[in-house]
Amino acid sequence: MTMMEEGQWWSYVSLGVAMLLVAVTFMARNFNEWANPVRLKPGDPPLPPGKMGWPLIGETLRFMTEDYHQLYQRKLKKFGRTWKTHVFGNPTICMTTADNAREVLITKQGLFEANYPDSMRRILGMKNFMFLRGAEHLKVKRFFQVALRPESIRSSVGQVEEMALLSLRDLEGRTISVLREARLFSFNAAISLLFGASPSEEMVRLGEEFELLDKAIFSLAIDLPWTTFRKGIKARERILKLMKKKIYQRRSETGTKNNDVMSLMLQPIDGETLTDEEIADSLLAGLFAGQDTTATALHWGIYHLSQCPEALEDLTKEVDSIKRKKNDGEPLTWDDFKNMPFASAVVSESVRLNVASFLMRQAQTDVIIDGYTIPKGWTVVAWTRFFHTDPANVKDPMTFNPRRFMEEPKPSNLMIWGAGARTCPGYEFSKLEGACFFYHLINKYTWEVVPNPRRKLVNMPVPHLSDGLQIRLHKRDYGSPNTAQ
Repeated sequence: MTMMEEGQWWSYVSLGVAMLLVAVTFMARNFNEWANPVRLKPGDPPLPPGKMGWPLIGETLRFMTEDYHQLYQRKLKKFGRTWKTHVFGNPTICMTTADNAREVLITKQGLFEANYPDSMRRILGMKNFMFLRGAEHLKVKRFFQVALRPESIRSSVGQVEEMALLSLRDLEGRTISVLREARLFSFNAAISLLFGASPSEEMVRLGEEFELLDKAIFSLAIDLPWTTFRKGIKARERILKLMKKKIYQRRSETGTKNNDVMSLMLQPIDGETLTDEEIADSLLAGLFAGQDTTATALHWGIYHLSQCPEALEDLTKEVDSIKRKKNDGEPLTWDDFKNMPFASAVVSESVRLNVASFLMRQAQTDVIIDGYTIPKGWTVVAWTRFFHTDPANVKDPMTFNPRRFMEEPKPSNLMIWGAGARTCPGYEFSKLEGACFFYHLINKYTWEVVPNPRRKLVNMPVPHLSDGLQIRLHKRDYGSPNTAQ
């Protein structure tokens, strides 16, 4: 073979390899489209525009890691406010307006059921009120809501305040991660409400196991020994063992009346009872929702109060007005909580701006919304983050303004605690936790945010700052106004 012929041969090889790569890339980028064929009837509206990403994983990694606002702006520019994609193993349609979300979550909620990533379902368990459907969902949620009745939350004020005092003691001069301290506080408050338990070695071990479980909730569901998912599954098994032991002990108690959620879920309602599995899975889901949402809302609240002196001043005045009416060491009451509407509003505004991201449902039949067909079996993501920060939906949406939740009428175009039949049953308890935490933080300390040029946003499992928001605390000087920098 001459050198010229050899050169031509390599040219043909290179061309063939290039064509093969183009073909493989084309097939890979269209695999999810071919794997999820949709046959529309004549006259049916089309599917939304969009791309479904790489085989199997789709756009899941982008969904989990990319800044939500950058992702939204890119998708909006290409496809508009509604688009199709493929995340967490499912063909998915993303909807980003309040009107479309209201149709999915409220107006047409009977045509949709809850649908969450496989990793989340397997880690938290299929028998909890978040994942059950139809009559089973209504039954288990009814027990959970009865257990979370107003009397139970009112009676927990003392326990929640005790956990806040425990978390905030002896911090003068120290630098802390707000998220870490808030997680410890909200975890202890949640186990007090759910199990009637106080901090102990057993609860410390439960907290350690829960950290492993929490990291796995939105991981890829690959059940191999070295994966985050497997560690989460093993943590779940150990947590369930402890929970079922406590359920057995509580069932064995006679003549003792307890107001914790677990005890109340053991009691029959209209002749119906729950299985140990239903109770344990629901308690685990409640612990996840109760800890992560509240803790991240508190750390975002501290972040925004540090950036907004006017809001901090309003909160300080509210806290001081409660403190002036009390003797030293006198505990908070339910009436005190109800007289701290601004503290509750700080929690709600932090959830709106930073915590509430999306709600997931699955179409049980073909549904038409916004001029598009949502095929049966497809997931719908109602992306609350975007319409909560949309100028067409919210006045000055990127401004931290807790007072928007104190105005009448209450904003109906915000769904920070969910919507419809699946509204969060524990939102009042989250606001109680926030009020107790802010009350004692502001009574005891002032603070400054520690500069960190590497601080960034982490999306999963709940949006938070990568360093947990480092702050340095100082004893409050009552001779000068409370300030945070």
